[in-house]
Amino acid sequence: MTKRTTIRLPGALPSGAKRRVAALRVLPPVSAASGGLMPGIDLNDLAVLQEIEDIELARRLDLPSPPLVSTTRQ
Repeated sequence: MTKRTTIRLPGALPSGAKRRVAALRVLPPVSAASGGLMPGIDLNDLAVLQEIEDIELARRLDLPSPPLVSTTRQ
């Protein structure tokens, strides 16, 4: 069985500790990037999104780009 000990702290001690912790808290960085999707990109067409990712990966790895797939629907 776990033994517990209770102590009474002065009223200002816990509130002072909370203030110090709040002052030390660091906010995560927030991106300043703006923009959005390029014109003509449809988020509902996953094949096109995969193709875009493949082309970007090929560019980063200096590989020849895969052939483009027609995005027009009939």
